Amino acid sequence: MKIIIESVGMELTEAVRVFIEGKFRTLERLMKRFEGEGESTINVAVLRTTRHHRKGEIYEVVAGVRLPKKSLRIAESGEDVRMAADQAKDVLRMEIEKYKEKVTEKKRGPGK
Repeated sequence: MKIIIESVGMELTEAVRVFIEGKFRTLERLMKRFEGEGESTINVAVLRTTRHHRKGEIYEVVAGVRLPKKSLRIAESGEDVRMAADQAKDVLRMEIEKYKEKVTEKKRGPGK
């Protein structure tokens, strides 16, 4: 699994990059099922939504992944980059699991 991390409107330190990669690397086990011919990719963008505010939800983490027949994109905001990344990872995990259940249910068929 490949994780592409980019930042918009802020400098992304190596410590934050390693933290985000570690968080999203935990989704690798779920993504193995959907890796057909190639490697799956998770795109993560870290944004600072405002320059002049010092408090409140000023950081946003947007994550996207392409699955067979579906693309998932989520965005989470927070006061800290790490908190927003952790929330984004949790929401993306739930969405992937929901998609996985739906695909598995279709393969089995109703009532089986």
